Amino acid sequence: MDYFTNYIINKKQLINNINLIKNKLSTKCKLCAVVKADCYGLGYENIVPIIDEFVDFYAVASVGESKRLREFTTQKILILGALELEEIEFCADNNISVSANNLEELQVVDKYLKSNILNVHLKINTGMNRFGVKGELFVKKALNFIKKSNVLNLEGVYTHFATSGEDVSFLLDQYDIFNKTIKKIDNDQLLVHCSSSFAVANLKQKFGNMARVGFVLYEGLSADKNILEIKSKIIHINNVKKGDFIGYGLSYKAERNLKVGVVGFGYADGFSRSLSNNFSVLVNDRFVPVIGSVCMDCFMVDLTNIKNVYVGSEVVILGTSGENKLQLSDYAKSLNTSEYEVLVSFNRKRCNIVMKNNV
Repeated sequence: MDYFTNYIINKKQLINNINLIKNKLSTKCKLCAVVKADCYGLGYENIVPIIDEFVDFYAVASVGESKRLREFTTQKILILGALELEEIEFCADNNISVSANNLEELQVVDKYLKSNILNVHLKINTGMNRFGVKGELFVKKALNFIKKSNVLNLEGVYTHFATSGEDVSFLLDQYDIFNKTIKKIDNDQLLVHCSSSFAVANLKQKFGNMARVGFVLYEGLSADKNILEIKSKIIHINNVKKGDFIGYGLSYKAERNLKVGVVGFGYADGFSRSLSNNFSVLVNDRFVPVIGSVCMDCFMVDLTNIKNVYVGSEVVILGTSGENKLQLSDYAKSLNTSEYEVLVSFNRKRCNIVMKNNV
């Protein structure tokens, strides 16, 4: 092993997650796997070969991501984000569809392309107010332009929901706007997609003929279906006297004699410095508090009340130990952020990648 930490991906759980998602979809509904940000930090090389046979489409954020993804799949790819004009020919040549966000963008692309046909998904802004065409008149103008173009092909229409559980009513309002807009489009041959991870997991409404899901592939439809575990180890143990300080900045002062363990995982690996004196991890099935400031390559924990612990003892950063477990939601709560950001922040590049086959 090259590193102190194992980054463990459960292949069987990933396949189970996909099958559970597909069971919620109609038989005619396609599945688009959102794999932007290198499969949410898990790695194209680790995820795509496993899910490729189960999905119909992939979605990424940029042309650069599509180039990397194309190394692992021949499936269709959709770029959700903005485009650089000089990359348009590459997309047309490599079966990569692009998002159209306004009429002006379409006009520029139409002039630039010479002969290759570029597949376009028109994004409709229904309330997210980030990307997309807003207003029925502007949508109609964009559609008419694509229809008249010799190099643009309308492959799909979609929108992006702004909420993921905290406001279902706003999500449904967005869908109503989207549905009213696409009713005026001859969309029998189009891919219509707006179902997010939350919508697929929690709502019974049928949202189009393609579901576009990302996070639930990796986290599952419930939190106990997470495909990722992270396990490090104790790399050093110190006996610290009452009154001594621990770590950078003297942020922790021992109020009693302590047995302090050093864990080989730090903020360079995605264990945020904001967790300093503000979190607990698992050692020998018990929670142990993080003490002192998290360092680039390690952090310290209080092992005073833990029996049978030694250099080399396992430390669960994410996952289960005995009856206790650490989930992405625990990090999100402590860091006042989303589980998405936590997952993407973990850095597998300084870990041993372990592919696990059992659930």
